[in-house]
Amino acid sequence: MRRLGLPIFIVMVLFLLWKGVHSRKVEVDVSRAQAVQQETPMPIFKEIPKEQGEIFPTIESERPRHAPVTALERSQWDLICQFKELSTGIPRRGFVQIFAASRTPFYGSEGEHVVWVRSPDCPQDMYSIVYFRDDGSVTMEVDCRRTNWTELARFSGEQGNIERSPAVDGDLNVAVSGNGYFVLQCANDGMVLTRDGRFRRSKTDHLVNENDCMLVDSNGLPWITRENIDDRGCTQSGICLGVLDPAFDEVRDLQYLNSYSFFSSQAISPTMSVTKKGPSVLKPKIFTDAFEKLHDPGRGPTGISWNNHPTLDLDEIECPFQGRF
Repeated sequence: MRRLGLPIFIVMVLFLLWKGVHSRKVEVDVSRAQAVQQETPMPIFKEIPKEQGEIFPTIESERPRHAPVTALERSQWDLICQFKELSTGIPRRGFVQIFAASRTPFYGSEGEHVVWVRSPDCPQDMYSIVYFRDDGSVTMEVDCRRTNWTELARFSGEQGNIERSPAVDGDLNVAVSGNGYFVLQCANDGMVLTRDGRFRRSKTDHLVNENDCMLVDSNGLPWITRENIDDRGCTQSGICLGVLDPAFDEVRDLQYLNSYSFFSSQAISPTMSVTKKGPSVLKPKIFTDAFEKLHDPGRGPTGISWNNHPTLDLDEIECPFQGRF
């Protein structure tokens, strides 16, 4: 009996040790199962602190509808936030497209800002314009619901890139940098204002566009000279290109042709050309053997490249700028 006592004792100890380990394992497994059941579902994307600059989830289907705003610079966000606080009557509810700048490309002055806003409440191809200062005062407002092409032409325009394009055989390639449109006389007695400065030499030695409308000088006469043109748009003999700026010159009843051209059946006086009057800061610079890049599908009415500007909901924007929207 004594001989059996030690082995039995050892077996009992081993059994108790096995039971303790097994029960502990079961307890751990149960606690893990409970932890798994209580754990919240894995988020679609990891939340990143704002200061780290992560803006959107990596899964494309979860991107907010205003995802393109990530391309905006800090200065543009600041202007949009200023605009959000303005007291203005233009439509801006829901998702709108906004183009903000410290001054308009064709018209404006230091200390003023401008936003172009295209809203679902605007008639087709129309948009609103608001000029404002840092103190929150609105200096000028164009409501898309009550505007016309003449007014939009006065206060709109986005400068296109100017690229080198040498002319041949007496043709003329010119580009405007700044305010103004070239003036063309058409066979139907109408006038065309256009930013497209590509002209060919006709059989009558006039410079014409693709529709045979003649380029005119600042006196309203057909442009025939083959003299070189300086950056003011003038020749050494004093003949200057007819370049009108709707913001300053007298133009009426403009009809929209495309994003860079207007037609007018009313008489336009090229003698009011910005190449001949006003302070030098308002005069455009003329580039020869060059053209302004205008013919891209993204350019909307009056030259705004709407495809390059964001669509966003102003009510969703956290201002002042927080780096995350």
